[in-house]
Amino acid sequence: MIGKKVRSGTRKHKPRCISDAELPQLAGLHKELSYWCARSLAIDAPMLKLLFISFALFGPITAGVITSARADSPEILKATAERDSMGWRFNVTLKHPDTGWDHYADGWEVYDSNGKILGVRELMHPHVDEQPFTRTLVNVMVPDGTREVFIRARCSVEGWSSDSVKVTLRN
Repeated sequence: MIGKKVRSGTRKHKPRCISDAELPQLAGLHKELSYWCARSLAIDAPMLKLLFISFALFGPITAGVITSARADSPEILKATAERDSMGWRFNVTLKHPDTGWDHYADGWEVYDSNGKILGVRELMHPHVDEQPFTRTLVNVMVPDGTREVFIRARCSVEGWSSDSVKVTLRN
């Protein structure tokens, strides 16, 4: 009944510096940006230079900030399932560095081995000062004969986590 971690998908990459080998690609991006800006927006050459310099200076910084924010997926610490009167009851303990309404763990779902969603537990507010925390979902209808289900968590910024937890169902 206690969940085991299952890894699926790939981990998000950490921010890194641009290598010398990637500089020619930036030059190609400059040409493409020049073409589309001049064609679509009728931007003159000085403005185009300003756009390119802004991208070159602040693009990598912005990308690093976004990448580091996406590294905070909700972690499922514990997941249990038990037979309930009309279905199954799931108790899930999550840990996530909630910062407030702008970034928090906002839900988790139960799905079968075919990917069919059996139930979703929405988390309606941040849990900044309550970590880790446990929430319950009741009356989840699981098809007869199903021996295991999977649970994955969602973040308001990053979306669904690529990691899931397998939960074995015992009658």
